[in-house]
Amino acid sequence: MLPQPPITKLKNRQVYFLIFIIILLTLPLFGQSGRNRQNPKKQPASPPQQTQPDNDQPEASQTTKKPEPGIQILVVYYKSNIMHPDAYSDIVLSGCLNRLQESALVSARPGKEMNRKEASDFAKASKDTYVLWFELENEIGESDRSIPSIVSFTLYLPETGKSKTSGRIYTRQGTIIPRTTPRTTYPGGYRLEIAGEDLADRILNAIGLPK
Repeated sequence: MLPQPPITKLKNRQVYFLIFIIILLTLPLFGQSGRNRQNPKKQPASPPQQTQPDNDQPEASQTTKKPEPGIQILVVYYKSNIMHPDAYSDIVLSGCLNRLQESALVSARPGKEMNRKEASDFAKASKDTYVLWFELENEIGESDRSIPSIVSFTLYLPETGKSKTSGRIYTRQGTIIPRTTPRTTYPGGYRLEIAGEDLADRILNAIGLPK
């Protein structure tokens, strides 16, 4: 192998020197990039989301008040005339209850058939319930006794069972002025329905309530 000339040796040294310089200059860059990979910048944490209150949920402080019951009235009847069908008593009872229930101050309900003593005893045994008792009758000497002409009634007081008021309602006197559409087709039934409403009005008046 032939020896290299001096000029060639000089060039090789310069090339080696340049490569060495380039390596020295690039070493800091490699080190910095390595540190960036090992220690990435932390992203700022997002603030916690605030939950909105649920407006649909009822507040714990709100309480529902139950409506107070009105004056309790039990409406019963006694059937003494076998010629009167049960429907006649039911018509009077229905008319009376419908009228009583129009008052927001009254809570009326029907009861089973009772005689006077049973109705009085029931009221006496109750602390808050009036007992309205009625009976369908006919006047003495009436030719047609199949249709009742009188509603006899008594209102018994709670706790004592004594009479608060009593009286009679006549179903065949005067001209009947239609108040509402009749709810019955029985002969004379509309007059009995009106008598039931009149009975309720008398009871409300006796207790001191508006009609």
